[in-house]
Amino acid sequence: MATDAKADIPEFGGPETSGSEEVKPPAKGGWQIKAIAIQAGILIALTGAAFGLNIYLLKPMLIVSGKEQAKEPAAKPKIEQHPGKILALDPAIVNIAGTNGRRYLKITVQIEIPEDEKLIKEVEARKPLLSDRLIQILASKPLEEVTSPGSLEILKRQIADQFGKELGTDRLKGVYLTEFVIQ
Repeated sequence: MATDAKADIPEFGGPETSGSEEVKPPAKGGWQIKAIAIQAGILIALTGAAFGLNIYLLKPMLIVSGKEQAKEPAAKPKIEQHPGKILALDPAIVNIAGTNGRRYLKITVQIEIPEDEKLIKEVEARKPLLSDRLIQILASKPLEEVTSPGSLEILKRQIADQFGKELGTDRLKGVYLTEFVIQ
């Protein structure tokens, strides 16, 4: 007769061959607890390393020291504290380039000039010329150029450059966009 080899081994439910010796199966999950503890230790160590890297290496690179902050404002040119005369140009309405007349831009520009009666009268007389230059600048702008991030600053700079050529750069103290509507 053929006997089953597993039946003779006590672990598989076969007859016990030796007295009352009981074979205990290995504890379940013992190695899993050790693995979790090792992983938790590694995670804690990596977190501590990342924190230390942030505090001691990265943060000092981003923070400007007090001495450097004190130097920065001194390097910038001082702006005159004397306010000038603000003159408003008539609002300009132009078709935006490339939209076939379906989109338009309305803008109101004000300029600041030194407080000098003779200069104020001269600029008042040249307002139509300045409005014409403004329309020439705006009519050539496609929609992407007037709606992109930073476009207002670029537009102000272009207007200031053109007006500076007409009035003289020493006479123009500032250009302000007080209305800017795209329809």
